[in-house]
Amino acid sequence: MTSTSKSKICKCMKELYNTKLNTAYDGNVSFKPKCKNVLYISPGSRPKYNLKPKYINTINIKHISKNNKINNTNNSENISNISNKEIIRIKDNVFEYNYIETNLKFVRKFNNCKPSGEIKIHTNIINLLHEYFDKMDLAVVHCHPMNILAFIGLKNNEYFELNDIVNYFPELPSFIKIADNVNYIESKTEALADTVVKQLNHKNFIAIKNHGIICYSNSFDKCIDMINTVDYYCECALKYIAVSNT
Repeated sequence: MTSTSKSKICKCMKELYNTKLNTAYDGNVSFKPKCKNVLYISPGSRPKYNLKPKYINTINIKHISKNNKINNTNNSENISNISNKEIIRIKDNVFEYNYIETNLKFVRKFNNCKPSGEIKIHTNIINLLHEYFDKMDLAVVHCHPMNILAFIGLKNNEYFELNDIVNYFPELPSFIKIADNVNYIESKTEALADTVVKQLNHKNFIAIKNHGIICYSNSFDKCIDMINTVDYYCECALKYIAVSNT
């Protein structure tokens, strides 16, 4: 399962690059197998078109039992044995994420194999969707599709909401649920990760101004289908707008 999951990440990143949904060093993806308390995530600062499974990082998900929730009243007592450096994110009193650097030898040998700097976005989304852990695989994709970025960056130096694309093309598949855009926030920050998840809620597709998009589904193939669909309709809208303005 581990090798298969990591291979899926490599395949996804290569396809994003080959279909021009990403540049060589942009984007990041993660995968959480059904019923497994582990999250796999792509590395940062490596060309995404030739990733290998050995470069993929592993995050252990430690379940906090209902009888031992972390809350405001006994927070210090419950986490007294957990190093602060090990805690990436605690949310909704449910899960604690502990980064296990299983690829340490590859970090030394190849360099630049540490997890993506956007890891907090991925762990926040996993927290948001924890109720589905035993029901389905969870794939999260963050990339920079050209037409989507162009579409939300138009309109007299203002921005189109990406979900406005439905007004142009009402036949957009109903399973693609687009949230309101996130205003630009510096990348790789907790502020960005928190805002994305807050605005995403239980929709599955969101755009970040001057940055990119994030979507999730039960497979990378479904994510890529969603991204290609929205990007295609954005390209159509851009051409329609260009013709209308001539």
